[in-house]
Amino acid sequence: MYDEADHGITTEYTDVSPAHYVFKIESFSLFSENDMDMYETNEFESGGHKWRMILYPNGDESRNGQGHVSIYLAVSETSPLKVGSDVNAIVRFFVFDQIRHIYLVKQGISTRLRAMSSKWGIPRYVPLEIFKDRSYGFLVDCIFGVEVFVIKNSGIDFSASYDL
Repeated sequence: MYDEADHGITTEYTDVSPAHYVFKIESFSLFSENDMDMYETNEFESGGHKWRMILYPNGDESRNGQGHVSIYLAVSETSPLKVGSDVNAIVRFFVFDQIRHIYLVKQGISTRLRAMSSKWGIPRYVPLEIFKDRSYGFLVDCIFGVEVFVIKNSGIDFSASYDL
């Protein structure tokens, strides 16, 4: 079972829109009508890197996300990470509730993206029964977003030893 608390994921609500990338899906039902298991956004830039959001509208079954909307951030294939070059980032995912005029925000702890593991996300972002429930405003014009805060290395080397 995927437990968000075990993975350092926090949940909050805000009326402030995402600062780095927002996309709108005008008809979420078209995913299931067209047998689309995954949707990948256009490329965007944040923190000196190029990214894409990946959405599994019916859940990412490979990561135990069935029955949920799954959402991920991935390093874009047009600027892949080289072996040995890691990117540390804090990622915040947003989905807009148009009835309450707030964003549901889920954020993970600092994560390291690498050449061999260049995707991070939340397989159980929102349960589908809540996402599709019209008393929540997620389906009106489905608006998702992300903020990516890249943590730059300060360049301090703590590996040197000194004789005192």
